[in-house]
Amino acid sequence: MDFTDCIDDAMDNFKVFLSKLDCNHSVKFLTLDGMTPGLSTCIEALGTALGNNKSLEVLNMRRTRIKIANYAGFWEKMMENKHLKKINVQKTDVNDTVVEHLT
Repeated sequence: MDFTDCIDDAMDNFKVFLSKLDCNHSVKFLTLDGMTPGLSTCIEALGTALGNNKSLEVLNMRRTRIKIANYAGFWEKMMENKHLKKINVQKTDVNDTVVEHLT
């Protein structure tokens, strides 16, 4: 699924979509590259969905605007996922502190 440069003024709708990802067992690649507005309001819902997902292998969050404070809950929830092989966070606010949560 590719949401590159998607503009969604109703992020609550996208939050509902993300919450359903844990039930969708056929999505292997999810691209959220450059989504606007920023994903900050729904990043924890994405983390929860990914934590329960058994099929997603690649997550592209390149150029997404997520406030650094929201990353902690996201990483904590999505670390349950043992199937995710690659996460692209190029050109985001991910720094060493955030990366420490991955190890």
